[in-house]
Amino acid sequence: MSLMGKDGDTQVLLLGRRPERAVDWRSMLVVYWVIFVSEAARGLVMSSQWPYLLIEFGGTQSELGVLVSSFSLGRMLAAVPWGLASDVMSMRSVLVWCSAVSILGCFGYATAPNYGWLLASRVATGFGCATMSVCRAHVARATAPADRTQHFGYLSGLQFAGFAVMPMVSAVFGMLPKLRLGRLRFDEFRYPGWVLIVLNGVAILALLLLYEDPPSAAAAGDRRGASSADTPSGTVDGQPPAAVHTEVPSERPSRPPSDTAPPGHPDVLVLLICLLINLCFRGVAAEVETVATVNFMNERGTSVETASVYIGALGTLGLFVYLLMKPLSRRFGDFRLMVAGLVMTAAGALVLAGQHRVRLPLPLFLLALGGIWSFGYPVGQTATLSVFSKVLRALPPGGFLGVFSSAGSLARMLFASVAGVLDDRFGVAAPYILAGTVSVLTSVLTASYHKRFLAALTV
Repeated sequence: MSLMGKDGDTQVLLLGRRPERAVDWRSMLVVYWVIFVSEAARGLVMSSQWPYLLIEFGGTQSELGVLVSSFSLGRMLAAVPWGLASDVMSMRSVLVWCSAVSILGCFGYATAPNYGWLLASRVATGFGCATMSVCRAHVARATAPADRTQHFGYLSGLQFAGFAVMPMVSAVFGMLPKLRLGRLRFDEFRYPGWVLIVLNGVAILALLLLYEDPPSAAAAGDRRGASSADTPSGTVDGQPPAAVHTEVPSERPSRPPSDTAPPGHPDVLVLLICLLINLCFRGVAAEVETVATVNFMNERGTSVETASVYIGALGTLGLFVYLLMKPLSRRFGDFRLMVAGLVMTAAGALVLAGQHRVRLPLPLFLLALGGIWSFGYPVGQTATLSVFSKVLRALPPGGFLGVFSSAGSLARMLFASVAGVLDDRFGVAAPYILAGTVSVLTSVLTASYHKRFLAALTV
């Protein structure tokens, strides 16, 4: 197809262009709100759950690890069923049910009379908050492949804001009045549950009044083309394929290796490695989530409020990193960002592991923690998700992204439990030694399959 210039003397040949898919921004914003609320169910309790467990129920650090992992257990059990359900029924119905279950779990958290009840409430909340596979499926079905990294970046940014920035709100809960209405109590430990009930109620109203389901997976698959290669979002529009090729020449092999998957089929090995990388990022983040507040309070003598501010500030920095994902992806490509995230995570964890020998200065401690919390996890996790989605090609995304989410929940459950035990028995450095070791090994594995990744993304 050709278009004449304004003066009739310029002819622009459009090669490989396909009709752009208009984004339903109203529905997309509802999805963004749902994922933010789902992740706020982690962030709002992150800083206060340790003193809640210690003061109200006499808990230990090992029990804290179990408490953190119980949320992930609920998510792991629900992610694949919710994702598969979104492939065959209304996404609105699935997300409404998720929010309703979350409300029940949050009510249990705010009214827990004992440790067992508290654990059960977090499992239920995690079950209802397993919305990531459904929200990612919405993005995969509602956006063009060339724009997907950008939208996954927004989705991951809101996810990150929910669990990494919202801990800062815990400092506000400590300033609110303590109330008792019959058997219902309102204090700095229970306010998170009550606030989450309200937020999920708003999500249900928005889903019922504003949300519309995206096109079916089959219809969306018809529009997916060669732009699903490892070219970052925005580089295809307005450029012929040659221009995109020259942007990251080292990541475009002229001939795919002979051991790659058949044309038109996803590379199963690459998908499996993506799942392992996902396990690494989510597991290391779970360790930080479990021990960071304890680290601040026990090792550095800070209050809950001060720890909340530090963690929230690092999370805010990570949120800005998410906003830079589009230009970063355009400049470097998803594979390089994925490896960079692994390297930054490994470096931060290994520095923090040095606490068993010397007390780190606060600036160095924050820099190392930020290497994981503010840079490594945001960059690497978003790039890994984008690679996984692109390698899937036209397969129905809901179930596969549910597997991706469940794998992450499994990692969070295992790493959080182990981190609590390691911190309790071997000291503050032990969880970071584990995190650094896993990150280094995953980096080596990923780099060894460099050509395989690029071939899978180029086909």
